[in-house]
Amino acid sequence: MSEAATGPTGRKKPPGISRGLVLLHHKANMNFSWLTIFILAIIAVAVSAKNCPIPFKKEGRDCTAKRTIRGECPPGSQYRPNVNLCVYNH
Repeated sequence: MSEAATGPTGRKKPPGISRGLVLLHHKANMNFSWLTIFILAIIAVAVSAKNCPIPFKKEGRDCTAKRTIRGECPPGSQYRPNVNLCVYNH
C-alpha cells in the first residue's frame, strides 16, 4: 500500500479523514473572515482620514478651498493670502 493510503505509521487511515480535516480547516477560515473584513475596514477608515473634508481639495500637504464671494472661508479653515486660498486647520 502507498503511504497516502496508510499514513506514515503504516496503519490504514479511516476513509474520509483527510476530507474531514479539509472541511474543518475551511470552516475555521470562515469563522475568522469577519475579523479580516473588520481589520480592512479599520485600515480604510485610517486611510480616508488623511483625505480632506468637503469642500476642501488636497494641494501638496494642505487641504485648500477657494474663498467665497463674501470673503469668508469654510468652517475650520483660515485664509492665507500667500496662496490666495482658504487652508483647512488640521
